[in-house]
Amino acid sequence: MMRLTSVLALTLFCLCVGAVSTIKRLYHMADLTSITFGKKFPHHGLMLLYWFTLHIEFDSQDFILPKDYDPTDGDYGCKTYANTQKLLPKIPRNTEDESYYIIGNLKNEAAKFPTYVNQDYYNAYCALEENANRDDTNRNRDRIIFRLKVLPSGLHLKEVYITQTAVTGLRLSHDLTYEISAQLLKEIRDITQHKVAILCPALKPKEEEAHGMFEDQNLAWFLTLADYDIYRRELCLSNTHCSDYTLGVGEECMSHLHCTPGSTEGEVCDWNPVRLKVSTTAQGYAVVNWANIPDTRVEDEGLTVALFQNDDSSDILAEKAVHDLASGSFPTNTTLNAGLQVRLLLKGSKQTETLWRGPELDGKNPTKIQGYDASIQLFTRDGLAYARFYVKKSFTNWKASFPSWYIGYIPIPEASYATYVYAKDLVQTTDHKFAELDVYEHFFNQKMAPRALLRFFDYQNKVRAQTKPWDD
Repeated sequence: MMRLTSVLALTLFCLCVGAVSTIKRLYHMADLTSITFGKKFPHHGLMLLYWFTLHIEFDSQDFILPKDYDPTDGDYGCKTYANTQKLLPKIPRNTEDESYYIIGNLKNEAAKFPTYVNQDYYNAYCALEENANRDDTNRNRDRIIFRLKVLPSGLHLKEVYITQTAVTGLRLSHDLTYEISAQLLKEIRDITQHKVAILCPALKPKEEEAHGMFEDQNLAWFLTLADYDIYRRELCLSNTHCSDYTLGVGEECMSHLHCTPGSTEGEVCDWNPVRLKVSTTAQGYAVVNWANIPDTRVEDEGLTVALFQNDDSSDILAEKAVHDLASGSFPTNTTLNAGLQVRLLLKGSKQTETLWRGPELDGKNPTKIQGYDASIQLFTRDGLAYARFYVKKSFTNWKASFPSWYIGYIPIPEASYATYVYAKDLVQTTDHKFAELDVYEHFFNQKMAPRALLRFFDYQNKVRAQTKPWDD
């Protein structure tokens, strides 16, 4: 009777306080291998996790610290996660210095990530029947959530989770949520120390294929060890490389690819993706750039590079036949705007096939002003240069802290500013909504230039922050 009463009491307790978190914790690479997270093309979860480990560091107490970005500033699309699903352990109400943040939504932030994270988001539909629908959700389901604590010494990541949105909507799936231990994060970051594992003969062919797909060889090691489905992704790449593609790699195509004998069986081919990019002229017009078009495609009749307004657009703004050039560029009459995208097309008599998509044009992450809760960003609108200024809502006296400080627009790094604006004269905008940030902008009435940047000067004309050149 006593035992039954105890069980009943525990049941009532659980019903009253809500479900107790039973999220599985992953300690080593073997644990990551045992789950399905991010393993199937076009999922980006494993690439995102690898990128994440490159942007954290560990202090002397083994605390996890964000490196070279600030989640509270919205870098890489970081947003607060309210945990309304009670998916993760509850943060006590009186703990004002802790919050959950979520990262990995590529819908509007893909271009800020490196190519290995975003390229399958843009190219999720090539040749795979089940991925032919432009509304496919598998290309953008994976996320990382972390519990951020603000300490006097800086930011500390207390917990890190990987998760996926449910197929039916934006809610996160409890069954696909796992906590990542600090030990596993270290193993991924130091993946080159685990190369001995590749000596397993069964993994060698897969490892060689991964090396042919990704320029970052450590990423290739990691994906092999994590059991990523390399061969499924190969189906997509073979369509880009091979004109006689059916449901695999055609023999005619294979004879022209850069392939070498594998260490065990078959051949290993160079699957490096086509590189497509938008840059700018000195007058703020878009320049279409392409490189690395494979030999198996470059002579195809109808092969064209084209400029589109964004990833969802179907209207061509400018185009040029490749004419056997594996790399090249051409200026257009289209003014520079966020979202512009270059695509590699194969134009036939009856239909046009998209072979590859480049990233959408987007501004770089804001540049921090050291010692202050504020940052600056260069962006463009209609080919003209603008400054964006982000400041923490808690930094209420920022105008008084920046007396006579100003932002200068620099057309080329070697030159002085062409024009400037005092920080106190910036105009607040409501176009961007951040829980912790206010946003201000300024129009310089200057054409965007390829190497243009911003510098933030103090009242003594000393540079306190500088953005990277636009086309870098």
